[in-house]
Amino acid sequence: MEDRLVNHLNTYNRIAWMYDPISKLFLGDEYINSKTYFLDRLKPGCTVLMLGGGTGGNLPEILERIGPQGSLYFMDASSAMIRKAKRRFYGPPPATVHFIHSADFSELTLLRPDFILAHYFLDVLTNEQLALLFSKVDQIVNPQTEWIFADFYPVPHRRTFTKIMIGIFRIFVCHPRKNLPDYDSYFERWGWKELGACVFLGGFIQVKVLSKED
Repeated sequence: MEDRLVNHLNTYNRIAWMYDPISKLFLGDEYINSKTYFLDRLKPGCTVLMLGGGTGGNLPEILERIGPQGSLYFMDASSAMIRKAKRRFYGPPPATVHFIHSADFSELTLLRPDFILAHYFLDVLTNEQLALLFSKVDQIVNPQTEWIFADFYPVPHRRTFTKIMIGIFRIFVCHPRKNLPDYDSYFERWGWKELGACVFLGGFIQVKVLSKED
């Protein structure tokens, strides 16, 4: 299953060159702003795991907040997305950033993140893959770990747009889903409680910060 996931996510190489401008064109500044919401919770010296980091538009702010003593593990299955993320820096990326070109969640086993970031990543996973991810994450987190999550939610006023968006992605990047996942059911099932939330575009985009229940 992991090999199939790698092959699927690597199809994002086809659109990496236009991903940012197209996203901003159709979703505007609120989409960009959603990726930085709750980043003020990051602390100097903390360890951050970024799942599906994409082109790394918020890398500079993350690194500024965790400082030189922190660590960022940037995981993405698209080699083209990682290349674009690395170009966010003048010269080589700082030693605090560790790029992981993979979709094999078992590679996360040795990490002990203080924060998990998943921006517009869970919606590209099947239900089976979501269950696997949550299972792996459950093995590496500690009671203080926080998960900052942003993604699209099904709302009536964006129903047509959502169908078109998913249809286009199914054609161009072999997107495996025909709908949006029920994210909240996975967080609830695996014992994550919501600490805070913010909505954009009338609830079409939702950003949440969660922690493990006591």
